[in-house]
Amino acid sequence: MKSFLIFLTLIFSNIFVNASQTEYCTGHDACKNKVWNGEYNIYCGASNSERTCKSTTLNCGSGDDCTIKTQGSGHDAYQSSTVNAKESNSFKLTCAASGFRDCKSITIWCPQATGTICQCVGCPSTVTMKCISGISCTSVGSAKVEYVESSIVQE
Repeated sequence: MKSFLIFLTLIFSNIFVNASQTEYCTGHDACKNKVWNGEYNIYCGASNSERTCKSTTLNCGSGDDCTIKTQGSGHDAYQSSTVNAKESNSFKLTCAASGFRDCKSITIWCPQATGTICQCVGCPSTVTMKCISGISCTSVGSAKVEYVESSIVQE
């Protein structure tokens, strides 16, 4: 019985303590059309992985911390995709793949609450960050910043 209780404790502590998930999208067309809901750390690309994370959606949930990073030598990493992080605590996109056309046609709906963070490291001008004036957009690289009205209720 004691070992069963220890087992249950370990399972529940893993579920609640390690809530973020990590996904590696490697190989040609990896994670194409994928939708993620919740707290994620997503890595798009590896050596010679092409068209990774194309047409994806990340819905980073309330209070979550999410990241997406392109990496490796493949072309066309992370394209035509959307991030909804309006209610999250933080979001960070890092565009670091060495191939051509990295991070193209990306729309990021940044966190909207006071004290939240939205970052775009190495981002080209083909990334659009939807930000609330004075909140969250701290590092934008060359990304285009569009200021929008908050769509969440501030507490």
